[in-house]
Amino acid sequence: MAGIFFYEGQCRMKEPVGRSRAERLADHMLLTEKRKKTRIIFFDIDGTLIPFGEKDLRPGLKQALKQKQQEGVKLFLATGRAPYFLPEFQDFSFDGALCFNGGYCYDREGVIYRHPIRGEDIPVVVRNAKDLGRSVALASAARFGSNFFEENLEEYLHISENTCNVLKEYEAFEKEEIYQMMIGATADEDEALVKGTSSVMCARWWDRAVDIIPKDSGKDKAMEIVLSHFGFSVEESMAFGDGGNDLDMIRFAGIGVAMGNATKEVKAAADYVALSAEEDGVSRALLELF
Repeated sequence: MAGIFFYEGQCRMKEPVGRSRAERLADHMLLTEKRKKTRIIFFDIDGTLIPFGEKDLRPGLKQALKQKQQEGVKLFLATGRAPYFLPEFQDFSFDGALCFNGGYCYDREGVIYRHPIRGEDIPVVVRNAKDLGRSVALASAARFGSNFFEENLEEYLHISENTCNVLKEYEAFEKEEIYQMMIGATADEDEALVKGTSSVMCARWWDRAVDIIPKDSGKDKAMEIVLSHFGFSVEESMAFGDGGNDLDMIRFAGIGVAMGNATKEVKAAADYVALSAEEDGVSRALLELF
């Protein structure tokens, strides 16, 4: 299917070589019909809803989101953050969230789905990281902490206004129900970090840090469960994202929207490419799409 790019408030169809005008028109009509069916939208946070460094939703975006809720559309966050690291937006709340890259999902009524990391793989990753001189932050549904201070990890956690939080009882914490492991490592270290494990994988959206999550987890898997919970079809979903950990979500959604600041892979997988987060891409895309 052809996608649509957004430039200066206008949407334009991609025009692949060899496709006739009739075929492009058919693509556009199909996308228009899919937009009418949207009943739930999933949003990444950092670099999507809010530009890096900002803490609150911009006024125009809040207005657009409130309008969608008034129309009966459910709005969910889909993030690598823990529930306790989610930003508290002023005068607006989402209907639910997919946290830990999909490992822990909830709505206003309670927990919908939880998928922690298998316990035997946690100390393996911790040892692998230590061999590389890397600290590991563990995150449960209620708290997080790391085994020692490390600069890259500190900068990564600072994005969500947190710190390494070194724990004296770290070894005991390893035995708790852990949903995500966060490491300040570069992409060339990913393979070494998960060496000897059987159930975890790397989910990356920043070049100097990585999240370790269950192999059979991910934002797309969580979306599927949430859709089933509400009785929605895939065709009734939309997703916005920018990073590598959003790629499967963008591919899975009925309509996938990549931000203008998204990676090349995410843009290539999307049905639409919006303006960047800095340029109010989400609010302008919502206005154009609806």
